[in-house]
Amino acid sequence: MDKFSESASSTLAITEGSQLSIWDLRVKENGGCVHRIMGSVGDVLYAVNESSSGYIAAGGGDRTVTIYDPRKWSAVSRWLNCSKYEITGLNFSSVDHNYIYVQGVDYEVLCGRWRENEKAFSFRGDSNWLGFSKCSNRDILAGWCDSGSVFVADVS
Repeated sequence: MDKFSESASSTLAITEGSQLSIWDLRVKENGGCVHRIMGSVGDVLYAVNESSSGYIAAGGGDRTVTIYDPRKWSAVSRWLNCSKYEITGLNFSSVDHNYIYVQGVDYEVLCGRWRENEKAFSFRGDSNWLGFSKCSNRDILAGWCDSGSVFVADVS
């Protein structure tokens, strides 16, 4: 399960196996669940993030990032096999929302333009990433590796 919120948003996205559930705390019907998007059976989603422009990104075991437009509840882009291994972390860029940072379970964090499905750059840790996070208003990333090392990258 993962949630997104870079601002005081009333929405919450939760990954539930191969399903993405979108909740709005302002809605009373269905306990606040406004939409569910089913992925492929067996392809577990591990990460979700929302850009300040409203797009929602989800990724997981199929190594694919899918970007959804919540106004239409449809996928606007799919970045196929952008990671060598399962995707466990996603963050939209604060500088340019056409870019997204993708973390897998291997040594690499990559940044790419999700509309064009192209890799811009990547950086590596000294072992598998256990997790990473980004400042909400700047593109400063910090990640923790299996070795115990912490890496910080200022990409803004």
